[in-house]
Amino acid sequence: MNVEGGPATVSVRAGGASVSFGELPLVLTVDEARRVLRIGRRQLYEAIARRDVHTVKFGRSIRIPRSSLEAWLADPDHQPAQSLR
Repeated sequence: MNVEGGPATVSVRAGGASVSFGELPLVLTVDEARRVLRIGRRQLYEAIARRDVHTVKFGRSIRIPRSSLEAWLADPDHQPAQSLR
């Protein structure tokens, strides 16, 4: 999948189709979100731990709201909160 600028078109390589970011499900699994963002699972889990990306938990399942991904992508200069190490 590929996220492009502008209206945020997501290209689905396997099916050859393109969908807009708004056509994604309202919530995505971690695997779906990382494929949309084209990053690794570890990178996404680190962003979740830094609270750069908002999540919703259903039992042991993590879901990422589409709006959270849009907000994260819209603010690329966002500085993560400093940890107290």
